[in-house]
Amino acid sequence: MPTRQTLTGLLGLAAAAALLLPAATPAQAQGRKGKPEDAPRLDLHVKRVSSSAITVDGFITDWEGVPPITTRALTRGEHEYDWTGPKDLSLEVQALYDRDLLYLAVTVKDNIVTSKRGAKPGDHVELWFDAGPLGARSRHGRLRMLRLAPGPLQDGGKPAVTWGWPPSLRGAPEDLQADGAIRVDGYFFEIALPLTALADPPPGVEPIGFAAVARDYDYDDPGETDAAVATAPFDHLKRRDPATLGQLTLDGADRIKDGIYKLVPKAQGAPVIGQRFADVGGDARREYVQLIGRWLAVSGYGLGDGDYYYIGLPEPKGARFTRLETRDVTGDGKDELLVTWTLDTPTPVGNVQQELLAVYHFALDRIKLLFQQEIAQRGPTWTLSNTLTFLTPRGKPPSILLKPDKPQGDLSPDTYRDPNEGYTIDWYRPILPWGDERERAYTWDASQFIKKQ
Repeated sequence: MPTRQTLTGLLGLAAAAALLLPAATPAQAQGRKGKPEDAPRLDLHVKRVSSSAITVDGFITDWEGVPPITTRALTRGEHEYDWTGPKDLSLEVQALYDRDLLYLAVTVKDNIVTSKRGAKPGDHVELWFDAGPLGARSRHGRLRMLRLAPGPLQDGGKPAVTWGWPPSLRGAPEDLQADGAIRVDGYFFEIALPLTALADPPPGVEPIGFAAVARDYDYDDPGETDAAVATAPFDHLKRRDPATLGQLTLDGADRIKDGIYKLVPKAQGAPVIGQRFADVGGDARREYVQLIGRWLAVSGYGLGDGDYYYIGLPEPKGARFTRLETRDVTGDGKDELLVTWTLDTPTPVGNVQQELLAVYHFALDRIKLLFQQEIAQRGPTWTLSNTLTFLTPRGKPPSILLKPDKPQGDLSPDTYRDPNEGYTIDWYRPILPWGDERERAYTWDASQFIKKQ
């Protein structure tokens, strides 16, 4: 006669089987781990204020109406185990600046605020800055990190603020102001950081790489690790790649970069051929260089008598500007402005497109032409081109070397027609591939490039 197994019996068997199975490990019980790349790349646009607009006193009232960036993206720790949601850990950052100081307000939501315990770190925020090429020239390098810890706030003190990176920086930045408060749902920091702490001279028109990372150590579970949220996909523990930081842009820099349109209304609507940061003059900060239509402009701080300089490039009929580059070709440590342009010229054998390279130099608060070389001609069925090389040998004057390339198409003395014939030109002609001239050199003599005889 068949037996009927009761529910109680089934449960008993299940319990017995469970005793034979290995217990779930913490890793199996936990959720997905947060990774740096899970964070968004958030940018801060920072408005300028008067020097009396912000009082660093630990109260948030001065920051009402200032747009924040907010993140709840877990970049370290495990979901549902080390981090249970925005109330467990999330981060908000606001910023303002005046002539000398960068003001930052940092609000952290954290359900358990902890202090340092012996060698174990407590809760803290890391503010990472990329000082860029200017900072890279210093012995501290381009990356700087400021660590803000709320521990002392719990006893009515000021937040603990120290440099955390690089190892060559110790203590707190000179003239730093800092305050904060413990709140019901976390903590708040307010700081005024001298801009010269990031680079000297201070940042100019170039954006500052930036990320804020809030790190949370609850110490309420022996198997729990620290959790972190961040405003950028920046790996603050290993790679520390500046390219993964967000950008902190001062609105004065934007006004300067857009100033060319106010100075030259004709530039409105003109095509932007090129724009880049380069140290072309003045102090060690990089300037913003633009080629908009036929207008070549340099803008930035520390240049001399003003913040904007521009010239209208000659634009003969059939001309078109195609490229803007920058590099130091004179050996003075400042970049020149290299403009490539083309010119369509009718000839008896058809239209010929000429390609030219013009080198401009910024000095004495003006942009002037240093050198101009025709580097290619393209006819209906042939192409003539030259390779141009900039040389900066150690201990010798810089020079420019020109060599003819192998002709393309049916180019020959019989098919070639010089598009410059009959015109007065202000550039050097290219080397023809069938002549006696096999190369040409121009040597820098402190004011111009001289053709070597």
